Amino acid sequence: MILRKNGIEECLEEKIRKSGSLLVSYSGGIDSTLLAVIAREVLGDKMSCCLVKTSFMPESEYLSAINTAEELGLPLETVSIDLLNNPDVCKNSRERCYFCKKALSEILLNHAAGSGFNHVADGTNASETEGYRPGYTAGCEMGILHPYAECGITKQSIIKYAKDLGLSNANKPPSPCLATRIPYDTEITEEKIGRIEKTEDCLKSLGFEYFRVRDHGDIARIEVSGDEMINILEFRDEITEEFQKAGYLYTTLDLEDFSGGNFDRKYLRD
Repeated sequence: MILRKNGIEECLEEKIRKSGSLLVSYSGGIDSTLLAVIAREVLGDKMSCCLVKTSFMPESEYLSAINTAEELGLPLETVSIDLLNNPDVCKNSRERCYFCKKALSEILLNHAAGSGFNHVADGTNASETEGYRPGYTAGCEMGILHPYAECGITKQSIIKYAKDLGLSNANKPPSPCLATRIPYDTEITEEKIGRIEKTEDCLKSLGFEYFRVRDHGDIARIEVSGDEMINILEFRDEITEEFQKAGYLYTTLDLEDFSGGNFDRKYLRD
């Protein structure tokens, strides 16, 4: 794969080259996939990818990540961590992402050291460094490299570059961990994560792409993009049946468009 270069891409390649050897924190999303492809081009065998399997990662995303790595010929190692046994994460305060990133960074750094890699890098981009970003803060504290952010590369630039390279997941919707579906200060449990995964799998099987299932105890609140909202009522019976099987008593539709960072809204108003 030949990479076309401009100033920003040259900056990115130089950051990667200076690392000497690199373990890429890989999730199968477009950010980490593109980073891994470029690192492979620049460093050759002096790089590898590491996929951390957690209880908060849907099984479908885990398998998709493995398939994407195989498709692109990326070296991939997998490790697991049980975040449900981490009380700082599961109490689900607004600092949850900080504690989660700390735990993930520790396992990645240990794996990198044991495998002979100098550094760990992730796909945090320049669009994700402003405002309240506890995960980014934790990564910086742990010494994780953020090549995109350091070069001022935004999400839009990543998507364009990935499309130019013909990466199959260039248009893949973002899929943050399932813990983000649970309101802050509400305990994260295996039961909640399980029913969220089942119901989101249901919506995905019906063809929806941009959505979330927010867990409010007995109530499931579906967020879906405006373009897809008109279609969801066509599947009302199938959705309510599957959601009840998963454990929800009530299934509701949020009349606002799907938006990321939903549970931060009340803090932004204060």
